[in-house]
Amino acid sequence: MSKKLILPLFVLVILITGTMIFFSRQKSKTLTPISNKLTIGNQQSAINNKEYLDPSGFKFSYPENLKLEVKDITSSKTLYADIEITSDDKKGKIRIKVEDTTKTFFDEFVKDKTTIETKVDDIEAYQFQEKKQLVTAAYDQGVQFTITADQSQEKSYWFGLNKQILNSFKFVQPEQPASQQGGPASPAGGTTTEDDVIFEGEEVIE
Repeated sequence: MSKKLILPLFVLVILITGTMIFFSRQKSKTLTPISNKLTIGNQQSAINNKEYLDPSGFKFSYPENLKLEVKDITSSKTLYADIEITSDDKKGKIRIKVEDTTKTFFDEFVKDKTTIETKVDDIEAYQFQEKKQLVTAAYDQGVQFTITADQSQEKSYWFGLNKQILNSFKFVQPEQPASQQGGPASPAGGTTTEDDVIFEGEEVIE
C-alpha cells in the first residue's frame, strides 16, 4: 500500500474514534439525571396513609410508618380520647386529647396568647404557640379538643404532619355510647375544605 493511502486512512480512523467517544459521553450525561429522578420518586411514593377511627366520634389519616398509641383512659372521669403519634427516626410527637371542660369557649384557654383562627372539621378553633408546641384547640358542647404538635425538634416534619391531620380530621357518629355522662358530641352533616383548616406556620412559628 502506498504512503499516499496510509496517511488518509490513519486520519479517518482517528476521526471516527473521536466521534464515537464524544457521543458516548453526551449520552451518559443525558441519562443520569432521569435515572436519579425516578429513584427519588419511587422512594416518596412508598409511604402510604392509614386512617384512625376513634370510638368517641372522630377520624383522621396519618403516615403508616408512624406509631399511633391509644392511651388507657378507663380510670379518668373527664377524658374521652388520648392519642400519641411518634416516629422511630424523628424526634417529637403529636398528641390528640378529647376531654370535658368547664371553660366558656376560648377566652380562658387562650388568654394572653397570639392566636390564629382556624377550624377542626366544621368547628371553630384557634392555634397558638406554647413552649415550642403548636396547639390547636376547639370546643363543642362542653368538650375540649386539643391537637398538640411538639416542634422542639424536627420542626418542619411535625408541622407537615400536624397540617395533614387537621386537613383529614372529621367528626363521625360514635361507634358506641360514651362511658361518661356528657360525652363528646359529633357534629352532623358538617363540611369543610382544606383552606378551612390550613394554618400558615410562618405567621406563628419563629
